[in-house]
Amino acid sequence: MIHKRVLLVGSTLGTATSGLLYLASYLRRSGIEAYCQLNDTNSNKALLKNNIERLLSRIDPSLVGVSIKWFPHLARGLEICKIIKELSPDTKIVLGGNTASYYWEKLIAYPDIDYIILGDGEEPLLNLCKTGSSLSNLVDTDSKNGNISYIENEKSTDVYLSHLNEIFVDDDDIKRCNNIFVYTGKRCSSNCFYCGGCATAMNMAFGSSRPFFRDTNIVRNDLNEVQAYTQKILFDFDFEPGNMLQVDYFDEIFSDQFKQLSAYFYFWKLPKPATIDFLAQKLSNITISIDLASLSESHRMSLQATPDLGVKPQPKDEEIIELFELVENHTNVTLDVNTILGLPMVTMQNLNENRDFVEKLSNYKSLGEIQWGRLHAQPGAPILERCEKYDMKLLARSFDDFLKFSRFNLDMDEYPDWRHLRYPYILYKDSKLFAATLMNYQEINDILNKRTLEKNHEALHT
Repeated sequence: MIHKRVLLVGSTLGTATSGLLYLASYLRRSGIEAYCQLNDTNSNKALLKNNIERLLSRIDPSLVGVSIKWFPHLARGLEICKIIKELSPDTKIVLGGNTASYYWEKLIAYPDIDYIILGDGEEPLLNLCKTGSSLSNLVDTDSKNGNISYIENEKSTDVYLSHLNEIFVDDDDIKRCNNIFVYTGKRCSSNCFYCGGCATAMNMAFGSSRPFFRDTNIVRNDLNEVQAYTQKILFDFDFEPGNMLQVDYFDEIFSDQFKQLSAYFYFWKLPKPATIDFLAQKLSNITISIDLASLSESHRMSLQATPDLGVKPQPKDEEIIELFELVENHTNVTLDVNTILGLPMVTMQNLNENRDFVEKLSNYKSLGEIQWGRLHAQPGAPILERCEKYDMKLLARSFDDFLKFSRFNLDMDEYPDWRHLRYPYILYKDSKLFAATLMNYQEINDILNKRTLEKNHEALHT
């Protein structure tokens, strides 16, 4: 069956993974009339069904692609598939995304799902549209094995954004584009034990864990495409791009025409000082989020020194403070901190260090948010096989476990935003340690809340 009209939707509430935009662009350049709903604001089941009915009526697709990237939205993705088949039984459904790829053998058994694309999807999806099948990365109800031979890398110059004036479902969707993700590269070389996007998991779901960076000309093309629709760009940035320095890579991306843009950079490791200085000059406002395994330096160092945890290199407190000191000189730069509560090997001393370090950081005007959540199970994360070794217990390990927790989110009266999703936490067996970490969490939140109140008071009287 040939598919000339295709609709792509996400399973999340809010902005879907922007991989949908890249897929729709790729299809459009190849003559497929592809549409994408980038923003889904339908927060309950009734609104969700009404929205899907509206999309099917408006687009009349013969194929709908549903992205199930992360597991908390697994049940919502399946609910979308169910609604589509109820409203339009002849419409074919294809799943894609990390979770869909990882659990394809479970998901292809669902009667509402016709195909699943494993790993990178551009070429396999195009083949499905043009011929009704694909030689690689595609499974159906008769498949016994998942063959992945199409793997994107630095030579994949045919994957980029285009035709954005045609692929958005409607004008309201365009107006809701508060930010758009532009990717500089894919995959990760680290194997952090808590991460479902680590090298081991990516190898299983995408057939490769080798990270790569995209050509700067292609990234600049993407920025040209999106600047008509948003003033804020999201970047997920890690390693040095080949033999090129970070700052040189950005120098080739950002020309003066992008000075009106704001950007959010999620750095997996501390960015170089030269990178900070350069970005502050090239963009109107930037937020840089740094990723720490723990707020305690001694805890970070213990985690990093334990080989089977695979934790990526961690900075010392001195390096973090130096970064804050640098950013204080730039009025258009904010620093966020991302970290995790409840990792293995924590001590009471570490908890005290958490509090002391937050007190220190809260004195910097450039501090934005400290975003931290409790350690939870993720499909493919190495901790699922090692938690007993560290005197911890899981609330989810199997597909059925993760599906159950995703249903908690789906069955709420209002589907939660990302800050309030239900997760299957990984807990300490030691009840005293568990209680101490929760108390530490509250203490640090009190510090941050006090800081917010003081900043608001200062702003009112300035």
